[in-house]
Amino acid sequence: MEIRNIITFLRVAELLSFTKAAEELGYSQSAITVQIKQLEDELEVPLFERIGRQVALTEAGKGFIDHANEIYKAVENAKTFHINTISPKGNLRIGTIESIATTILPDILIALHRAMPRIHTVVKIASTEELFTMLNHNDVDLLLFVDQKIYSENYITAMELEEEVLLVAGKKYALEEKERYTAREISKEQFIFTESGISYNREFENFFASKNCYLEPFLEIGNTDIIIELLKDGCGISLLPKYTIKSQLKKGSLRALNIEDMDLRIKMQLIYNRNKWITPQMERFISLTKEMIEGDYL
Repeated sequence: MEIRNIITFLRVAELLSFTKAAEELGYSQSAITVQIKQLEDELEVPLFERIGRQVALTEAGKGFIDHANEIYKAVENAKTFHINTISPKGNLRIGTIESIATTILPDILIALHRAMPRIHTVVKIASTEELFTMLNHNDVDLLLFVDQKIYSENYITAMELEEEVLLVAGKKYALEEKERYTAREISKEQFIFTESGISYNREFENFFASKNCYLEPFLEIGNTDIIIELLKDGCGISLLPKYTIKSQLKKGSLRALNIEDMDLRIKMQLIYNRNKWITPQMERFISLTKEMIEGDYL
């Protein structure tokens, strides 16, 4: 079983395209076809279905991905066992949302650069929906985001943590301090929302609707840093994930507002495509992210 055939299989499985795999690996399309046929003959099972111009993995192909990744990793480790001091080269493409990019991600990127200084990292910031489009088109290698739990056999979840979403106000905001507020009391306040479409905003509005209360924010803006500065100046209240405001809560410049019967939680998730060819830089980013984020939650 030739390693080049394994590598070709992993690339075709990731891209679901013989043409794109040939372009990335520097082979002709006919060479790719021959390599896959050789592998299928060795395994005595078809790995791909070719219907018209569409390429899809067979059940056997899906089952072989983990084995192929293990073979590839073993060969790469064998190649470099005597030169562990040499830092690997390559690219890493991270997809994330704006709030993570400005709070959690910088420390992880610094640690990654120290561990792998020759890796070229690209960070793409977008909405969750746009990020998944990027992932499905192989425009990013990993997604780090917060949303409701993602259920799909197409993705591997490398990390998942529960995150609180808090309603907060600045200490300058004119609101009577109480241990707990009713939804109706809070519905009369001035709201600043992150951009529409975010899952926790929808849940928040649905909660108030269930209490027969209507919310009308005076400002919607996607940049959480700007929202935090507005809150500190007393310009309204806002709903934000706890990780974005930990330092402000600790300093006392922001305070959480407890609402009767309300408990909003979302998931922070790190995922990649199940068919993805896992590179050393992806493995290191995953391990650093889990170590730094999970450690902060303990």
